[in-house]
Amino acid sequence: MLNTVFTIGHGTAKLQSFIDNLNHYKNGETYIIDVRSVPYSSYVPQFNADYLKTELKKFGFHYVPMGKEFGARRLEFEAYNDNSQVDFNKTALLDSFQNGINRIKNGLALSCNLILMCSEKDPLECHRFALISRALSKEGIAVNHIIDNDVISQEQAEEELVIKYQSKIDFLFSSQAEQIEQAYALLNNAIGYKKV
Repeated sequence: MLNTVFTIGHGTAKLQSFIDNLNHYKNGETYIIDVRSVPYSSYVPQFNADYLKTELKKFGFHYVPMGKEFGARRLEFEAYNDNSQVDFNKTALLDSFQNGINRIKNGLALSCNLILMCSEKDPLECHRFALISRALSKEGIAVNHIIDNDVISQEQAEEELVIKYQSKIDFLFSSQAEQIEQAYALLNNAIGYKKV
């Protein structure tokens, strides 16, 4: 059984460069879990779901769309706060999201190598870190974020997140765990999908 997942953001990379990067983390049955709500883009059409699935298959990767479970744009009314913005804490409690977490756990139990993919290159600008990886980490699953030719752990990313928002965090009267929670809330406010 594996107990680690990876994440990656495709950004504006050329598809071959993206696949070359993925190949460094290929290990046995490797599944690319697409967590985008809308897996299509006119800006980077090489990452449109149908085309991407075909190309990944040529290199021995399995493509699994999980936007319904993990997407940042939610259909469920209860995922939104009073400002019509997706609240990641509420989203993590949804049945559909929890079903996604269970699917990831089942994949790991079968020793599948899982790489969560979204569009934002920087995990600190993406819900895959602020929502999905955070939930997986709470389940005792290690998460590593692929950034170009480097990898950082969820814990390292959380440290960077606290530094990013240090001017807005109460350091004097809060514990490290509380500071991380404050930073996640600030990130949610900055990147959470908002209905217009």
